[in-house]
Amino acid sequence: SVPANEIHIHTWPDATLREVTSLLKETKKIQIAGRKTARFSYTLVYRNKRGRWQTKFLGIINAMAADDSKTLAEFSFEAG
Repeated sequence: SVPANEIHIHTWPDATLREVTSLLKETKKIQIAGRKTARFSYTLVYRNKRGRWQTKFLGIINAMAADDSKTLAEFSFEAG
């Protein structure tokens, strides 16, 4: 079972955080995305080699974000 607010997107490792944000804005589930003050904070959640859950902060996207051009591959993102 998955959370009701979970969103699945399909993208590539060379996608930037700005591109992922654009995909999220296209979904009907995110209602604040159109606001100029909206901020998107990205954290990667994964199981480490010991099988424990671990998080890695990726960046924040807003109107003036420096993390816009970072790609998922730069964070060693693996689909799965």
